[in-house]
Amino acid sequence: MNCLKIRLFSLLCLLTMSAPTLAEVTYKVTFENGMMKVTSSPDANGNYEVYTVPSSQVRLQTYKVGDSRVTPADTAPSPTLTEAQIFEAEVLRLTNENRRRRGLEDVAVHGSLQQAAEGHSQEMLKLGYFSHTSPVKGRSQPGDRVRLAGADPLMVSENIFQCTGHDPTGAAKLTVQEWMDSPGHRQNILDPQATHVGIGYAKEGRIIVVTQVFGGGL
Repeated sequence: MNCLKIRLFSLLCLLTMSAPTLAEVTYKVTFENGMMKVTSSPDANGNYEVYTVPSSQVRLQTYKVGDSRVTPADTAPSPTLTEAQIFEAEVLRLTNENRRRRGLEDVAVHGSLQQAAEGHSQEMLKLGYFSHTSPVKGRSQPGDRVRLAGADPLMVSENIFQCTGHDPTGAAKLTVQEWMDSPGHRQNILDPQATHVGIGYAKEGRIIVVTQVFGGGL
């Protein structure tokens, strides 16, 4: 009997020692300027992920502990992201990845900058032009569009891009790479004064039009 106990104890020790240790990941959810922001805890290399979703698309429901309605079937399914959300999240990730490499702080999505960026992309696509200057009265410059969206930052800068025939993730990578290869656009991405950003994606057929608006002093 003692030999059996010793063998079982040895087997348990061996299994415990050989079992892989899984890193625990936690998520922090905050609401800011009309956006829900989900931030993961850093991994072993100090990297972390940030997801942003407009608050209007978030459904909250409260249950009490022990509520019979709460069953495994009630667990929220993974949300189906739109092409725009996939693209915008990837551009944000790549933008902050480039900033971190240069020792800069991440930029966070701001609701007014997001509105200004989306509006400009949609307008360019609808009216058939490609420019930082809008032909629409009162919306001429990036700062005008941001103020119309409800914010008045101390600094505003804007990147735009257009491409065809790419999936959202591929288009996002191409967009940021082209911006980083352009001195003016690169300067906007790596501007230490920029603290917030809005990313607007518009698509018609195979044509994709993008606007990225930075703001500081918000």
